Amino acid sequence: MGTTTTTGRWKVTLIAVALIAMVGLLVAAAAKGEERADRLDRKIRVMEKVLDEVLTQSKHVRVGMSGETTGLVVEDYGAIFIFRGELGGDIDKMPDLANLFRTLDEAATWHDEEALSQGEKEKYSAKSLDQVKKEIDAKHRAELASLRDEVIDTILDYGPTLAELGEDRWVMLVGVLDGGIFAEHEAGGSRSTLTVKMKISDLRQLAGGALTRQAALSKVVVTMK
Repeated sequence: MGTTTTTGRWKVTLIAVALIAMVGLLVAAAAKGEERADRLDRKIRVMEKVLDEVLTQSKHVRVGMSGETTGLVVEDYGAIFIFRGELGGDIDKMPDLANLFRTLDEAATWHDEEALSQGEKEKYSAKSLDQVKKEIDAKHRAELASLRDEVIDTILDYGPTLAELGEDRWVMLVGVLDGGIFAEHEAGGSRSTLTVKMKISDLRQLAGGALTRQAALSKVVVTMK
């Protein structure tokens, strides 16, 4: 009887020890999970600031002084960074306002035509609205392409820091871009969307040297519309 009782106590003790160990492992795992989540959140905030700085320094887009990027983690997908801006960072390269005004109406609408000097008349030389639209559309497509290259460089340089997301997750940068002061006259519309994304697994290979930068470019998924 005594032996049975002792054996039973040992079993209870072993079960209790196992339960305590299991609880300890669960607590440690939870703490590690929270630490990982906190670390990822800090990196998301850093990535926001990095992208804001890239956009602020860009010659192809204008953004607010305080930054326009919002980063969030989407479960089972990855990290998405959304920014807003206005295409055409360099105002000096914008099409001539005088030419645009001249195509929209007669110069007399804006000035007393008889008072215009010969030089002013030449400045207001006729240009079809279709020509101006094509120039603006071409300029904005060029600005969008240049901005795309800057955003791709950003994801290649800083995307690997978000490894906590997991190998099969994505890092995605999405730009919602207004056309600027000429938007209503653009042939392609007043708003553009730029999406650049890449898998964490590819970004980690790039960071580890297993993937060259040139090869990594083929792994980047880009959408412009």
